[in-house]
Amino acid sequence: MAALSQGMDHPETPVKHGTLPAQHPSHPSRPILVDERLAPEPTRKLYDDIKRTMGTPYLNTSYITFGRWPDFLREYWSALKPAIGTPNYEEQRTALKAFALSASDDLPEAIHVPKSALDKAGVSHEERSNAAQTVHFFLDLLSRQVLNIAYARVGLEGGAPSAVAA
Repeated sequence: MAALSQGMDHPETPVKHGTLPAQHPSHPSRPILVDERLAPEPTRKLYDDIKRTMGTPYLNTSYITFGRWPDFLREYWSALKPAIGTPNYEEQRTALKAFALSASDDLPEAIHVPKSALDKAGVSHEERSNAAQTVHFFLDLLSRQVLNIAYARVGLEGGAPSAVAA
């Protein structure tokens, strides 16, 4: 998302000659997800609270996966929710987002979204604006998700989750 954001915001980025494509990772099995419609009522309530708190109309797959362990999800969310939106949380989220944007410059291939190519493809200004807003929304959401998963990992490893909430 960061590389795509940079490509849309700065289409004049010089072309790079990248490396060979990476091998696609092998995933022997798919994660088990607990769909919102099929989740038990207490889990659906947690899902609704997560969506409301995160300001998104849908759940990230990590929460749907955590739904397999409703006790964990409940404890995780009750610990994480008070941290969301605090100055420290926002500072860390903003730093993650800034890091992703700066690190995208180090990728072997830049993503180019030049206006001339979009014009040629018949993409309207409104469609470009909507696409840019969507990319920025996902970049923001992913920075939150990385931080939230790190929070879960700290808790699972017995660390001090209050470090994020402080």
